[in-house]
Amino acid sequence: MECPICLRDWSMTLVPLIIQCGHSYCKECIGQLVKNGNMNCCICKEDNKFTALSDLEINLTFLKRSHYLPENPGSEYLSKKLNIEIFKDYRCLDHDAPVHSYCPDTMEVFCCKCENDNNEEAKNVTRIPEVVHQLKTCLNSQRLKNKQASLQMKFAEKVLEAQLEKSKMDNLQKIEEHYDNLQKLLEQRRQQAKKEYLDKFEDYFKSLDCFETIKQVRKHLAEVEHLINDKDKGKIGDYCQSCIELSNLKNEVNLADFDAPKEILMFEPEVSQNETSGAEYTSVNYTIELKPYKFNAVQDSIDITKCWYCHHCETQNSSITNCLSCSGCLTPRPIEYYESFFKNYRYASLDDFKLLEERQKSEEELINSLKKPSYKDKVCYVINESWLIFWDHYITQKKKAYNLQTDEESLINNYVPHPGQINNHILVRKPKEGQEAVAKYKDVNPRVWNAFYQIYGGGPKVHKRNKKDSKLSMRPLQDPYEAEFNAKIEKIKKKNSLLGKAKPKNPLHQRPRTGIRHRVKGASAGISERHLTKRTNASKKDMTF
Repeated sequence: MECPICLRDWSMTLVPLIIQCGHSYCKECIGQLVKNGNMNCCICKEDNKFTALSDLEINLTFLKRSHYLPENPGSEYLSKKLNIEIFKDYRCLDHDAPVHSYCPDTMEVFCCKCENDNNEEAKNVTRIPEVVHQLKTCLNSQRLKNKQASLQMKFAEKVLEAQLEKSKMDNLQKIEEHYDNLQKLLEQRRQQAKKEYLDKFEDYFKSLDCFETIKQVRKHLAEVEHLINDKDKGKIGDYCQSCIELSNLKNEVNLADFDAPKEILMFEPEVSQNETSGAEYTSVNYTIELKPYKFNAVQDSIDITKCWYCHHCETQNSSITNCLSCSGCLTPRPIEYYESFFKNYRYASLDDFKLLEERQKSEEELINSLKKPSYKDKVCYVINESWLIFWDHYITQKKKAYNLQTDEESLINNYVPHPGQINNHILVRKPKEGQEAVAKYKDVNPRVWNAFYQIYGGGPKVHKRNKKDSKLSMRPLQDPYEAEFNAKIEKIKKKNSLLGKAKPKNPLHQRPRTGIRHRVKGASAGISERHLTKRTNASKKDMTF
């Protein structure tokens, strides 16, 4: 037990003092190492702060152990090497007598006769049991020192681990606080950026001329309504009265509502030869094919209450024998020939509902039989998913599953109307900039598409590369009208650029261009583009039935 700096043993005069890190030093060494109330520990290199030496506690454990232990026990034996062999019956070689004493000066053992003969030389003779006791005492003291040193090392390790854990927690807390502050700062910057953007957007939106244009249009409409005189109002009233009389006449005569279909505008995509194998969609060239409707004098006079006409195979069918499907091509009877449901299903009878239910079952069986894939199908068609969902609800009549009543009133209230014509126009419509396409479609094979098209009509017919798995997609298809319109615009621009290059550039032959002439030229160009836009919009309207 000693001071780690001056290496002096602890005693009542040399008292050990414990500093903050847990190590002990004497008072003199601490006084030499303290500078401005701060002391750097020589063992752990940690800074310890204190105001006075009286604040430090005394290490009573070290002091008590050093006070009760004898000073340097057995030191005279530890510095020498003793080659002593102790046997139970060890005898003196000279006198053949048992040995009983040991001299540390000469390092020899003596018997009684040897001790008497060497009395002058062997002055410091000690009995062998006493020597053994002294050696054991010295060894025990050394063991205590080693044990104290090991305990001190363990204590130092625990103190160091506690300090490291505390430092770790402090650093983690600092990191959390730092990133919390960064997150708050980022949130503030985000809100500030949003506010700045909204302010700029409102300023820009207010600066647009659309508000002024709307005001001018409303003002113009008000002036037009004001300019209509009483005479014109009277003519308009006469026209309305004539329309009312015609509708009343129709109800009195009780004519059947049969409208001959208009020309069917159809376009089918042709697969390009320069397609890539990895592309999802084929590059298609839309071709327009006009199929005029063939009118028949006999068919025009048909009473649809007794018979109906198949547009697919041009076969006349009886409403009694062939009430569900065509006798020639087995196509289901179109919904337009069910007068009670096509006009207003609320006037249908219970027999009409039963007949329609049989027709729906036959149509469902037909579509399910055509859904099987075939290796001969090189292309597949796409159909609007929303229309397909309405068709499924119409075929299955899901509302009936929740109503156990079978009377006529409950059937009318739970009836799901037919989906109408196929509406694929939204699939070829290009979304605006900054907006995602919301139209979903599903792939069907050519047989299912032909069945839907023969029964419900509509369109347009668009096909793409066939896939093994039919999945929904959000990608829009190509708009043929927009492509045609852009091609015509490019053609007009190219023509105008060629005309501009052909004009002479000699300034003597040029005539001064006035503001009026310039405006007239710009107006004529604007009229041509608007005229082209109207023609394109008119072609789009032909697709609706």
